[in-house]
Amino acid sequence: MMIDIDRFKYINDTYGHLAGDIVLKRVSQILREGIRAKDILGRYGGDEFVICLPETSFDEAVNIAQRLRSKIECVTIKQGSFEINVTASFGIAAYDCGAIEDADNLISRADRNMYKAKIKRNNVV
Repeated sequence: MMIDIDRFKYINDTYGHLAGDIVLKRVSQILREGIRAKDILGRYGGDEFVICLPETSFDEAVNIAQRLRSKIECVTIKQGSFEINVTASFGIAAYDCGAIEDADNLISRADRNMYKAKIKRNNVV
């Protein structure tokens, strides 16, 4: 699963990098608290995160993504007199046990789906 914070550059440019850092910390906290002990969460770069969900069906992964997306969209960061609403887009790819596939290919497929999700924003593909 790949996750990208929607409009993150706009948040940084409009409200400043301190606000962007607060958003990153809050989103990472939601992701960390919303996954199981066996799942693996990492910051992939900038405002992107990756979550590996072992022993998880595709449908379960979609449900997890929708739950995390819903929690993130409830976030409002107060920065001075401004309120910043946060959303994120999720891309999911499932490992096919019968296929010969490396981690880079799996991440690439999840990344492509994430960019499809970003077209609508606050979406799971």
